[in-house]
Amino acid sequence: MSILCTFLYGIYNAFFHPLSKYPGPPLWTSYRLLYTIRNIQGVLPFRVLEFHRRYGPVVRIAPNELSFIDKAAWQDIYGLLPDRTQNRKDREAYTPDTPGRNQGIIHANDADHAKLRKIYAPAFSSQALEEQSKMLTEFADLLVNQLQKAASKNPVQDMTRWYNFVTFDITGRFAIGKSSIAWRMQTTTSS
Repeated sequence: MSILCTFLYGIYNAFFHPLSKYPGPPLWTSYRLLYTIRNIQGVLPFRVLEFHRRYGPVVRIAPNELSFIDKAAWQDIYGLLPDRTQNRKDREAYTPDTPGRNQGIIHANDADHAKLRKIYAPAFSSQALEEQSKMLTEFADLLVNQLQKAASKNPVQDMTRWYNFVTFDITGRFAIGKSSIAWRMQTTTSS
């Protein structure tokens, strides 16, 4: 019975689903399994690019998901226009609400989200990002240099620790204008 249900589910997705008019690889449009496998393998973006080359600017990459490569689609899909309501939030993409805890911008209602977005917006302007790019490049270069030194002593490295070091430094620079040098010394104490 479950095999029949799975088969019928795939038939529905391929031929009767509201997105069935969009082109895409048949097994991907029928079941989410291949999408999930390629995502776990880290090759999903490359496969999606192949599909765009084969099927065009709009590709159905899963039963309920489309991929667009036209830059105008970004504003059409995500832009909040005066005469249009905001897109419904996909609650599956967020961590669950914690009762009694301030949820921040992610779980905020529309009115609070707009207020918080207005506060955060200047930090993500083109000018602000451009001002920070030199510092971020400096930390990226430092990470690579220190990692190369450490790898010359021991080719097996704990990348979680390295990412924590650089994240700590970047956060320190943003928050208090100073960064730690502890991780820069890591290579001298690593085996």
